[in-house]
Formats: sequence, structure tokens, C-alpha cells
Amino acid sequence: MSQSPTSRPATILLAVNGVDDHGPGVAFAAQEARRRGAGIHVVHVVTPSFPGMPVTSDVGLDGEEMRVLGSSAVEHCQEAVREALAGADLAVTGEVLHGRVAATLVESSHDAELVVLTRTHPRPVPALSAMSVVHGVAARADCAVAVVPREWESAREDAPVVVGVEGAEESGEMVRAVLTRARRSPTRVELEHAWWYSDAFDTLVFAGDEGEAEAQRQRERLEIELGPLLSEFTDVEAALVITHAPPAQALVADSERARQVVVGRHHPALPLGSHLGPITRVVLREAMCPVVVETGVDPSIPRPGRHAARG
Repeated sequence: MSQSPTSRPATILLAVNGVDDHGPGVAFAAQEARRRGAGIHVVHVVTPSFPGMPVTSDVGLDGEEMRVLGSSAVEHCQEAVREALAGADLAVTGEVLHGRVAATLVESSHDAELVVLTRTHPRPVPALSAMSVVHGVAARADCAVAVVPREWESAREDAPVVVGVEGAEESGEMVRAVLTRARRSPTRVELEHAWWYSDAFDTLVFAGDEGEAEAQRQRERLEIELGPLLSEFTDVEAALVITHAPPAQALVADSERARQVVVGRHHPALPLGSHLGPITRVVLREAMCPVVVETGVDPSIPRPGRHAARG
């Protein structure tokens, strides 16, 4: 039904859960495919029928039913993708994969340009466990991961891409990736730095002139840190926005008007702790537009314990 993941060119990997799991994820993947000139590869992951047992061709009736349903989901989604692409000359392929969902999608991301997931739970997400696959893939994938809310509808063409930034060291590679894409497909970019020290005194200490002075200090710092990078993209419409608010709250508010919100993650070489910080987790859970989690690191740098067999 498809090419091998290792042989196909850079593409958008669109994960599908069921036959009716089309709408927002398909629409977003199609938009990004046109902007990037990339094909779309639809995948559905069939999990083991019994905990700890691998899925094989003779796993039994339940496993076969799962594969049949998975194949049907992929085929239906491919049809929806072709319709959304509206005749664009871009490849649409698909396959059923086997294994644990998050780990299998991470492995499949090795040669992808973007992974697209649909956040199937409504805002607010009722349980953290409902986001386990999203968090697992976003934290470990080799490429950027887009999470599309099921309530989302296609954005206006003039809507900005909002990027949450800290400084050049933390956000430089992420900003470069966004500006590079904006250069290929003209897009208005807002680099937003939201600053907030403490719920206990920010509204008091930084009221009035003190708040304006601190905002100006933050702006001047970021202009110095990001200036050399922004000077490489003078042909891209990019503005630095300074906001006095908790960062997650500011980015979730931005998601009401943005085409997409872009956030980062911790360096994947860190052996312990979460690779998704608390801000990114909240934005993934609460945003009203697609959220793109950028890797934020040089893709040529191998990660510990992985890629050992890859050239």
C-alpha cells in the first residue's frame, strides 16, 4: 500500500486513529503540504493484542480485525487528504504500522519533516493520561510535531504564526526554522516573549511605569540576542512582541487568533526529566489552534541510545 518509510522522501506523517478521524488533522496537513511542497504519508498504529506480546500476522481474530479496521482508516483518510489537496501534485501514501503507538510514531518520524496528530479530547482535557501519546511523540520525535485540536477550523491566510521565545540560546534554532519556512511561503511571524516573575507580586511591583520599564528592558535584551539571526531574514515579516503575562496563559490567548503557535522543548540529549516543559504541556492541552513543537536542536546531532544503526 505504500513505500517503506526509509525510502520515501521528506514528507508529512499524518497519524490517524479511526475511520472518522479526518477533519482538522487532514486540513492542517494539507495546508502544510502545500506550503512545504511535501507529500503526506498516512499511518495508523495497531497495538499488540496482549500486553508485552508483539503483533504478528497470526496473532488471531482480534489482531486481524484491528488490522482490517486500521487499513480502512488509512484508506478513508487518504481519500480525505486527496480531496483537501484539491488536485495539488503531491504524493499521498499510507500504511498500517504495528507496535506501541507513541514509540512507533517516534520511530517513523526519523525521515519525516513534520508529524501531525489530532488532539481528540475537547478543551479542557479531562485527564492527563488523555495526552500521553501526544506528549510522548512531541517529546521524542526527530522532527517537528503538530498537534491539531479537533475543534479547529482552517485559519485565515493573514493570521500570524506566533512563536514563544525565551532568548537566543534557548530559542534560536526554533526561530530559524520558523523564519526559513516563512521565507519559502510568505507568512507573518510574531516572536512573543511573555515575562512573569511571580503571581504574588507581579501585578503590584510591575504596575504602571515599573512594568513598562521592565518590558523595555526585556525588549532590548532580546533585540541584542536575536538581532544577528533576524538580520539574516530581513525579507520575512517578523515582529518581536513583549507581553507581561504568564507565558502559557499568553500563548493560549494568542491561539484564538493565530494560524499556529510554535513552542520548543528541552534538549533530547537530557537523560532524565521531561523533555516537554510545563509551558509547552499547557499550550498543547489548551490551545485553540494547531501547536507545533519544534525540536530546537541541530538534526545532525545524534541522540543517546538511538540512531546507532543509521547512516
